Amino acid sequence: KMAACCPVDSAPYLASSYSCKGDKITLPGGCEVYLTKPPADSSTAILYFSDIWGWDSGRTRKIADLIANHNGAVVAVPKVLQPPFEGGTDGDGLPPGFSLAERSPKDPILSWKWDNIKTHMKELVEYLKTNGATQFVGLGTCWGAWAVCKLAEDGIDLKTAIMVHPSIGVEGMHGGDAVTLAGKVKCPVLLLPAENDSADYDEGGAFFNAFPTGTVSKKYSVKHGFLPRGDLSDTSVASSVDDCINTMVEHLKASL
Repeated sequence: KMAACCPVDSAPYLASSYSCKGDKITLPGGCEVYLTKPPADSSTAILYFSDIWGWDSGRTRKIADLIANHNGAVVAVPKVLQPPFEGGTDGDGLPPGFSLAERSPKDPILSWKWDNIKTHMKELVEYLKTNGATQFVGLGTCWGAWAVCKLAEDGIDLKTAIMVHPSIGVEGMHGGDAVTLAGKVKCPVLLLPAENDSADYDEGGAFFNAFPTGTVSKKYSVKHGFLPRGDLSDTSVASSVDDCINTMVEHLKASL
């Protein structure tokens, strides 16, 4: 059975404890975005979709800042898990006290409909183009991997895509077919699943095979959610987070 979203034994909520380098902007249509820029002007924009705790989940903004700096790209983290559930985290997604071990996130996930997000994303892409972006990358963790697939389905031309501990099965929760959705992605994908993610993300799996030639999968022996939320006092998590960030940075250098 294809997992819909986060496995129950995923990494729990992690509070953000990071001093951000980027800025919050608000698009004319009302969507807020965490936007971080590299030292020099860039023609590459990365649309980075978070996990279900939203745009300030754990290390999300720190990772955005790191990638902007290492890859010379503008990175945009949109606030799209709206309405926030029980107030959300920094007004987005699930609240800090939400336990995946005790509660299903199904109801909030079903309330976050792509039809409501789509208009904001078209506006964000136009904003980034106006500010010099000529090529786009989709980056998603957990729920965000589904969002990257939806961008591709909407015809937004992505140079490459990165999906970390992905939850493309969210499409099934919304009544669609997740593998069919994956087939709408027209660029090679870097898949970085966790040990408790579906084998569909492994080389030869259903999602892997739905993506174009050039797709690569690398599995980590830690739990789903490790990149933004894993406990860095655990050495296996810390080394996986470092390796995952380095793998993303190198993939982007090779792809752009």
